[in-house]
Amino acid sequence: MEASMKDGFGLKYLYRFFNVPFLELQRQTLLAQLRRNEEDLEAIKVELDLHSKSEEQDYDKFKEYLERKRKGLPTTGSNDVSELQDGTAMSLRSRLSQKVLQSTPLPAKLNPTG
Repeated sequence: MEASMKDGFGLKYLYRFFNVPFLELQRQTLLAQLRRNEEDLEAIKVELDLHSKSEEQDYDKFKEYLERKRKGLPTTGSNDVSELQDGTAMSLRSRLSQKVLQSTPLPAKLNPTG
């Protein structure tokens, strides 16, 4: 490779040459983000599927709860909206949070100062 500071010969090639490590780092980062995005998308699909089958999404039970509340009747624990938490969805959330913590870290940023 030939370059001249006097007349700028070869500077374009030099700029492109020094750009290669940055582009490689950017590529690795984007691929890691894409993998993380795919994992998050799959986890959300599973969570939505579990949630759609839970009591939280049963409109008849919700209407019954509201009717009992309006009439001042005692509400049962299973129909209490504040207590309608699907255990499988909660355990899935905890597994997902652990998976995010264990996921592959993004490549370190280049630090020109050392």
